[in-house]
Amino acid sequence: MKIQKLVLLPLCGALLVGCQLFDKVKYQEDDYGKGVDSATAALRLTNAVALFNPRNFLCDYWQKQAGIPIVMQYKINGYLALVDGEIYDYSDADATGKAKVYVPENGKYYIDYDDVSKEPGYSRFITRGTIEATWFTYSEKDNEYTMNETGRNKYSLDTCKMKIKVEDDKITKIHFNFSTKKVECYADFTEFGKQNVKAPDPSQIID
Repeated sequence: MKIQKLVLLPLCGALLVGCQLFDKVKYQEDDYGKGVDSATAALRLTNAVALFNPRNFLCDYWQKQAGIPIVMQYKINGYLALVDGEIYDYSDADATGKAKVYVPENGKYYIDYDDVSKEPGYSRFITRGTIEATWFTYSEKDNEYTMNETGRNKYSLDTCKMKIKVEDDKITKIHFNFSTKKVECYADFTEFGKQNVKAPDPSQIID
């Protein structure tokens, strides 16, 4: 079984296996409500950072570049990401330039590796990024948070804006819209703390 390549490289629409097109699974803007006062905005930002940084969530991702659309869904728990039955382990990715991939086969898994040495910043942000409250400035008019240069530089982004959806005083979605000169991306993070993604037991590994 050939692994699905998750590194979202420029022109990766031609490289990814199993991606759905924008015209099949369209991105739709959600209702994030009206702007709030500065104290409420600051509290929401603090709570959003606390939800995001443990990296346990469902991520729905849309990317479009040069007319090539990509749609993917990740179930993420820490440095582990589950996509279409394959489990990616990014624990040592920054140090080694490779992500370990557990590929299912006949009820067990064999190990492969995905080269992330040339992975762009926006891909790294999705698979193992964190955020800081000091990176964002709130606009009550637009009810959104704009990431400053420090945060954008960490992930090689030209623009990045965040919206926070609150229902019954609880954050239910953190939305990002970010871009570089070549790509436009959207990412929705939901179902915080509910992703039970684990590496296979050693007895499940095929030698």
